[in-house]
Amino acid sequence: VLNTFAVSSANRESIYDIIRAASRGHIDATVARKEMAQLAGARLEDWDKAIATSESRNTKLFEYIASIRAAGYKTAVLSNVSAGGLGARFSEGELSRYFDVVVESGAVHLAKPDPAIYIYTSDTLKLSPSQLVFIDDNASFVAAAVGCGMKAIYYTDLPTTLSQLDQLIANPNN
Repeated sequence: VLNTFAVSSANRESIYDIIRAASRGHIDATVARKEMAQLAGARLEDWDKAIATSESRNTKLFEYIASIRAAGYKTAVLSNVSAGGLGARFSEGELSRYFDVVVESGAVHLAKPDPAIYIYTSDTLKLSPSQLVFIDDNASFVAAAVGCGMKAIYYTDLPTTLSQLDQLIANPNN
């Protein structure tokens, strides 16, 4: 999104600071959006539109999540977003259809890669970390999950990730 606007390197760092603060619940999401738009030199409407168009829903991934949940596996989403951030992207019915647990970093005042948020998610699922598979496209978040005792998959593309997950489900002790 930052590439959409002419953002100086200093303002980029300030925007990242705001994202980190909002994802830990230290500032309100509305305030964060306004401050980031201002730093980007954008109108709030243009900022919001750029954010919305940068996000897309992976239908095949959600179909897979629904299928493993129907097979009896517990599912969770752990996201570095402000409190209510996922609710703005999904209806309540959608979230509860796909996930047993929804963890928004801003709501629990923790954020990936802090080990406490992985343990919080594990505890909320009532499973030990070794029973969980964490998937993310950020290598440092994946490493932190492994450090907490979880199995983890670094997301590169959907077919590879689902293949790796199928292998872990078929061979849970590996």
